[in-house]
Amino acid sequence: MFGAIAVLAVAVTFSSVAYNRMRADVAPPVIACAAVNQSGKAVEYRFEEKDTPLTAAAGQAGVATGDSACRYGARDAAAPIALQWRAAGATDWRTATLNAVRPDGATLLLVRFTEDGRAQARYADADEAPNGRAELDAGVWNRGDWAKG
Repeated sequence: MFGAIAVLAVAVTFSSVAYNRMRADVAPPVIACAAVNQSGKAVEYRFEEKDTPLTAAAGQAGVATGDSACRYGARDAAAPIALQWRAAGATDWRTATLNAVRPDGATLLLVRFTEDGRAQARYADADEAPNGRAELDAGVWNRGDWAKG
């Protein structure tokens, strides 16, 4: 009896390890993100409730304040982007589910806060952002198909 329980415990342990390993193998890699804020006031944003909010200053494009930690990783490439944002200092978060399709070779997630108080997102590839945020062409904010929320 004890032997059967031990075998079962080992099987359960290894099956959960194998599951987590397979899940990590199929999840797309974590990539950097950059934001532009066209809303006229500072915006705080995050991708998960547990994340420390990042700040995009009004009128700022590219790297947001505190953005060195801005990374985005989805469970899978088809997962929509769950974004929360608010005016800096506000207490209530706005939410959006942005259905941006993550292409193979995506190097950067672009997030845009618009004058009408909306959030948008799209992915940039190596042609647009060869070194992630380091050499971001200002034109990326005005082209491409943006998922709107």
